[in-house]
Amino acid sequence: MRFQRLLLLPVCAVLFFSCARRHDGNELAANLSSVDAYIKTGQADDALSLLKKTEKSAFSSYARIGIFRRYMLLGESDRAEKVLKKALKTLPENPELSAVYTHFLLRSERLDEALEFSRCLEGTSYGSLYSEAMLKKRMTTGEAQSTAHFLKDDLVPVYVEAYNGTGDDRWLRDSALIYLAVGDYEAAAALEPSSVPDAEGAFFWALVQFDAGN
Repeated sequence: MRFQRLLLLPVCAVLFFSCARRHDGNELAANLSSVDAYIKTGQADDALSLLKKTEKSAFSSYARIGIFRRYMLLGESDRAEKVLKKALKTLPENPELSAVYTHFLLRSERLDEALEFSRCLEGTSYGSLYSEAMLKKRMTTGEAQSTAHFLKDDLVPVYVEAYNGTGDDRWLRDSALIYLAVGDYEAAAALEPSSVPDAEGAFFWALVQFDAGN
């Protein structure tokens, strides 16, 4: 489904490129490089031992994300989660930490926790994670099979966040349908993106603009 693609760009950027930055000094960076070398050569025990020592000197959000990522590579998901939870106690609502932890919770199917932690991401570059958490949570309710369940006005900002994360204008069309259903044609028309990628979208937005008197 579409929302499965929501977090590809922001989360991949945090998980795979944040560790290339300078963290808390040359020693930490050197240790992380050694951990990577151990992992690459299959020396998991050595990698884990050094990572535990290195964790004590990781203080910035990016350093802690780097520690988290390597624990995950080693299959140590419990240790990885503890790193993020500890980091969030000292850096609450840090967008990068919150984004990575939300991603972790979503992949662990812990939707209530994911929704809680992702609320602070609304309106940020990681807002699509909040959208995914909200939509997945909605899909677990008894009304999930009803189209009307996904056409409620509180979902408009969720769909807009989803569009911002994916560039897929079908999310904006969903938002427009919510406004059209209550006769707010101007609000629906205002959602049209500057660029529409296909004929189907162009036809949809043409109809919306016509209904809005444009």
